[in-house]
Amino acid sequence: MSLRTVRVPGKVMLSGEYAVLYGGTAILSPVPRWIEISEVNFPPMTPYPPAVEVARTLPIRELDEFEYKFGIPYVLIDRSNVIELVEGGTVKKLGLGSSAAEAVGTVALRYERAGIPWKHHRNEIVRLAMEAHRIAQKGRGSGADVAVCALGEPIRFQPATEKGMKTKIEPLTMPARPRKLPMALVWSREPADTRTLVDQFDAWAKEDKQADVLVQKLVALSHGLARTWFVSSKDDFFEQIDQFNITLQQCADAAGMNYRLPIHEELEAWALGHGGRAKPTGAGGGDMIMLLGNLPIDQLKDELIIPIDPLDFLGSYKL
Repeated sequence: MSLRTVRVPGKVMLSGEYAVLYGGTAILSPVPRWIEISEVNFPPMTPYPPAVEVARTLPIRELDEFEYKFGIPYVLIDRSNVIELVEGGTVKKLGLGSSAAEAVGTVALRYERAGIPWKHHRNEIVRLAMEAHRIAQKGRGSGADVAVCALGEPIRFQPATEKGMKTKIEPLTMPARPRKLPMALVWSREPADTRTLVDQFDAWAKEDKQADVLVQKLVALSHGLARTWFVSSKDDFFEQIDQFNITLQQCADAAGMNYRLPIHEELEAWALGHGGRAKPTGAGGGDMIMLLGNLPIDQLKDELIIPIDPLDFLGSYKL
């Protein structure tokens, strides 16, 4: 039996940060950076990351007979495309959803080695990888990162917030002539402390009697913003972005979160001065900052910049 390799894209959350944890709508896109998961003959010298270990051992009924005969695969993870070496040889993650991509890639590899093309079973991969990632993250997160990595194209994501409801995951529909908006990601050079920030936000949302008003406003703005991507005029879209970001910052301030770094403030002022916008992505406090608009990106000579165009990924997945 030949050894298999699968490649899974990283991701960026375009909008809906934190709101998505409370029933809001997030828009996410793959990015042109990848993780590769390969089958190998021998176990690693060090333990697997939690998302990989859970995804390796998660029971999958469809694969039971095959894996009873051939066993669970050992895997090798190639993260070179989603990390950066900094001074002193320190390795830092870029914040492109590597653990979500690892969960997806590990489940996908198990399908591939059983002779079942994972790209023909994306819905099942989404479900299984979300379950594995949720276990590894001890229940944190909405699963949105996993879904976009597995589906491989821009999606609209709204989680189930009540028992009996279903999480809504759908490919982002585009008008016949979508509004083109130049976009790029800039690395902050600092990792986001996602778990700490999410825990802080959650504690504030549960304990502060005034929190519900702000959270519900954030959720409502996330729904409206999700409908404007690539559709509304630039001015209307930027107004929606501004309203969402202002409200999210109000939530972060009330929760005592260090959501923005000095580089966020610098890039936001720079982008605004050139007629565009800049915003944190995901949990904030580090990782990637998104630039929006016709900006003179060549001025940012010393920064790691990843141009992105969600339209490049359209059509890779069909319901």
